[in-house]
Amino acid sequence: LLKRGISQSTVDALGIKEGITYMPQAEKEMNTIQFPYYLNGELINIKYRTANKFFKLESGAELIPYNIDAIADTPECIITEGEMDCLSFIEAGRKDCISVPNGANANLSYLDDFMEGWFDTKETISIASDSDTKGLVLRDELIRRFGAERCKIVTYGDGCKDANEHLIKYGKESLMRCVTYAKEVDIPGIYTE
Repeated sequence: LLKRGISQSTVDALGIKEGITYMPQAEKEMNTIQFPYYLNGELINIKYRTANKFFKLESGAELIPYNIDAIADTPECIITEGEMDCLSFIEAGRKDCISVPNGANANLSYLDDFMEGWFDTKETISIASDSDTKGLVLRDELIRRFGAERCKIVTYGDGCKDANEHLIKYGKESLMRCVTYAKEVDIPGIYTE
């Protein structure tokens, strides 16, 4: 993770570990980074990720956003497409960041369980998905669910498809500017001057 611009203190704070686990895609045991998913301080799930981007979650475990406890009482939050992007914003100083658990999957029904008490009080929700086709589909679905009037769209500039790439190329302060200058969502029929 250090190569990805994520410090050991961020790794330790989020309880991220490394270890060998069976990966069905390769049909063998592989070294993985293990991201724990907590809800109200209780371990609910673990996502395993290999260097070549194989992923798996614990089968049968509840699907919840990564780092959801961090936004329990915050007026704002950032939502990313993956754990590495979430860690990038945390590394840059924004602790109120979560990630969807299953990448750019447009099925976000698991979020229904978190609308009340987690998202209903948010004044601003910054959508920080990847800038590829799947990321844009995810972004649009998140905006539909949360309402365009309180969502902002984070973009990363030329040559960067996600937050981690931007962090590596341009650093923490530049990544924070991406959030500061996130664009409001255009709402049809409303014009601003």
